[in-house]
Amino acid sequence: MRKGYVIRNIDLNDRRIYSIMMTESGESVLEQLINISDNANKAFISDLKKDEYLELARTLKIISSSIHGCNPSKGHSKVKISKRLYRDLEDMTVEIQEN
Repeated sequence: MRKGYVIRNIDLNDRRIYSIMMTESGESVLEQLINISDNANKAFISDLKKDEYLELARTLKIISSSIHGCNPSKGHSKVKISKRLYRDLEDMTVEIQEN
């Protein structure tokens, strides 16, 4: 909030509840960070051959599925993989398969 990336609004019906929204400045910074992340991901896999990349994608899907299967009530850590990871993984897999 100090840098102006988000604003916090109090709920008019219940003062215990706040809504947090990203500002235009926050959206701009987020877009820049996404571009940096996308470029870094492309650089990391740029030297992989098609079959190596497809194996990496398969392995990452297995790992993320097992993380989603963690059960906190059984003592497992609760970890969430972002939807963005899934989308990027699917998009990159399609790009590799088309080439």
